[in-house]
Amino acid sequence: MDLVTNAEVLASWPGFGSLNADEQAALISDASRAIEDYCGRSFGTGTVTETCSGNNQGRLWLRKKPVLAVQSVTVNGEALDNTDGDGWQFDGETGALVRGSGLRDPRYGPAFPNGIGNIEVVYEYGYTAVPDTVKRTCKLTIRQIADLSKGGTTYSSESIGDYSYQRGDAGQDSIPPAATRLLGRYIDGGII
Repeated sequence: MDLVTNAEVLASWPGFGSLNADEQAALISDASRAIEDYCGRSFGTGTVTETCSGNNQGRLWLRKKPVLAVQSVTVNGEALDNTDGDGWQFDGETGALVRGSGLRDPRYGPAFPNGIGNIEVVYEYGYTAVPDTVKRTCKLTIRQIADLSKGGTTYSSESIGDYSYQRGDAGQDSIPPAATRLLGRYIDGGII
C-alpha cells in the first residue's frame, strides 16, 4: 500500500516532479514498503479472527491495534450477545477488550474464564487514513532513497584528523534516523 500520493510528495519536495513517472512510483512504493516492514504492520485496515486464552479477569488485550470494531466474541464456544452494548466494550487505541459494560473498571464486570484458546474475537483493525506522522516519514524516506540512489551508498563513519570516511550499504539506511524516531509509536507491539 502506498502511504503517500505523488501530489503529497511534490508539495514537500518540488524536485520530485523532475523525475519520470516510473521513478516516482518506484520511490513511493519502496519507501512505503520500507516503513511497513520497519513497523511490522500495514497502515490499511483488515479483519482478523484472534484466539485468546481466558485469564479469569474482565479484560483481554487484542494484538492488532488500533481496533476499529469488534464484530463478535465467543467464549467457550458460546457467542456473547452485545445487542444492548453490555456483552463487551473495547478501547481502540490500547486494544483492551472488556467483558460486560465495565470499560471504566473491568474488575466489576464478568470475567473471561480461564482456558487455553477458549476465546475467539473477530475484529477490524488498522487505519482508515494514513497518520500524518507516517506520511511525513514516508516523504523523508523517499528523499533519502533518491539521494542514496545517486551515489549508491552513504557514509557509515568519518574522522577529521587525516580525514577519512567509510561508505556503508544504502539498504541499511533507507529510512533516515529522524524518521525511525517518529515511527517508534507505530511499531507493531509498540505504544499507539
